[in-house]
Amino acid sequence: MENLEKINELINNKKYVEAKEELAKLIHGDEKDAEALKLLGLCHINLGEFKEGQGVFETVVKYKTMPQAGFILQVVMTIKMIICTQFQHMKKF
Repeated sequence: MENLEKINELINNKKYVEAKEELAKLIHGDEKDAEALKLLGLCHINLGEFKEGQGVFETVVKYKTMPQAGFILQVVMTIKMIICTQFQHMKKF
């Protein structure tokens, strides 16, 4: 829990690269840690790494159980937003 507080602080301060490094250490011990994975996906998105973020969010959906359908819906909507953002970015060129 202490690690997540530190990571959330890094994210709040827009230190996404540092947060990703901390999350990598945390997730290495538990690849099914949905909260850590969700934060990692958020870091990827904020760094413009849309494909990586999408992959992380898809992993979160894989490990969440059905009673948490609201969370899954939130992740799916985030993935859709990522895809739309990528498409809009590509249209500019």
